[in-house]
Amino acid sequence: MFSLSNALLLVAAEAKLNVLVFGDSFGDTGPTYHALQDMFDKHNIDANVQSSAIGGTSSCHWAGMNDGMAMVDQTQQLFPDAVDGPDYVWYTMGANDQWQDDDFQGCLSKSKTDADAAACSKTESNKIFGCTTIMLDNFWKAYPKSKVLQTGYEVPCQNLICQETIDRVFYRAYCGDNVTCSNRMGYDFQENHMADLRVKYPDHPYNTISIIGAAQKAAGIEGAEVGKPAWDKGAKCDWTVYCCHPKYGTPAGDAWRDAFWDLYFSSELSANQTSIV
Repeated sequence: MFSLSNALLLVAAEAKLNVLVFGDSFGDTGPTYHALQDMFDKHNIDANVQSSAIGGTSSCHWAGMNDGMAMVDQTQQLFPDAVDGPDYVWYTMGANDQWQDDDFQGCLSKSKTDADAAACSKTESNKIFGCTTIMLDNFWKAYPKSKVLQTGYEVPCQNLICQETIDRVFYRAYCGDNVTCSNRMGYDFQENHMADLRVKYPDHPYNTISIIGAAQKAAGIEGAEVGKPAWDKGAKCDWTVYCCHPKYGTPAGDAWRDAFWDLYFSSELSANQTSIV
């Protein structure tokens, strides 16, 4: 029988995988699309990873372009010869919508309880959901075979500069300087949001993995696991770029690279080769 590694090598020999990275700064700032390319290279998978991600952009920003056709447009630009579109899409989107939405920030500032803040998050999640589904619906009409993977984000670094800049703009209106509160809000937001999308698309190739906490685990922070951060701690600042991004080429960036494989692509690619494994 073929081993898994041999099966994956056969995949590489048969056809190159086309992979689109679509979204925000996690695709172009940290860990970047290079981490995803490195993951395929590390496991001898012939893949062509291309990115249209732009830091600071939001899902509703992209959804407002060309009547929600941005994912289709970017695919046609980056993979003009791929009739069926990319084999996979890493969709990284939703964080910037939160700090850019004055209504959400105003709602948090008026919240008196965790339940109030959670209600603000749900309203904001619904807005992002609408923008995301416009793009995904249009994308799958054009490329129904393309598989979309969403990962969410990572806990930020907590040095003074980050606390007073990047970290401030997300949940500080409710949490203040309470790191546990901010980390829990970020975690709950993305987990609940991606769960809603899974409910929306049970019959579409939409999948999610939770990598949050991987950067902390790589730094040896007690209690941190991939998918579950240490709530009262931040990520290691030396391995973070612009406060909230696992830095490419550091153990934090490598942890995200490896989580892509461990949590999704290893089983995904082997499952597609059941006839030869």
